Amino acid sequence: MPDQTCTSNDTDQALRAAIVAQLVAAGWTALERSTAIAIKTYDTAVGPKDAHVYLADFGPRESNYLLQGEYYSEGSNVLSARGILIPRNAEPAAVKTLTERFAVGAEQEIMDSYAKRLYHRWCYQVDQGRQEDEAGEGGAPAPSI
Repeated sequence: MPDQTCTSNDTDQALRAAIVAQLVAAGWTALERSTAIAIKTYDTAVGPKDAHVYLADFGPRESNYLLQGEYYSEGSNVLSARGILIPRNAEPAAVKTLTERFAVGAEQEIMDSYAKRLYHRWCYQVDQGRQEDEAGEGGAPAPSI
């Protein structure tokens, strides 16, 4: 994996801060003193699982950062193809749009992961059972068989 650290350049720090702020607005938690810049925890059928976001810096000669994610399901990083290039000289509106695009795409991939789909199926079944129990307790009469 590439070096995840940003340079000390003020412009780079401002860009990083703008990206992190946009991720926080999308429901992620900012991280300090970590190679990841943000984290989000998802309830799944196998328990809570974390997704991480990284801002990869390939050095001062490169004109872009790579905003990328990591969330493992069935042994694979389902976010591996969701990376987005963010130009170092991007305007704030472009940074916002690109970061939003990353966050929405990451959310879609995670929601489609196997453990997350199983969790939603289980939640649905629990809710259906709860509704049936409530209907049988003084609500609508329970269906007779």
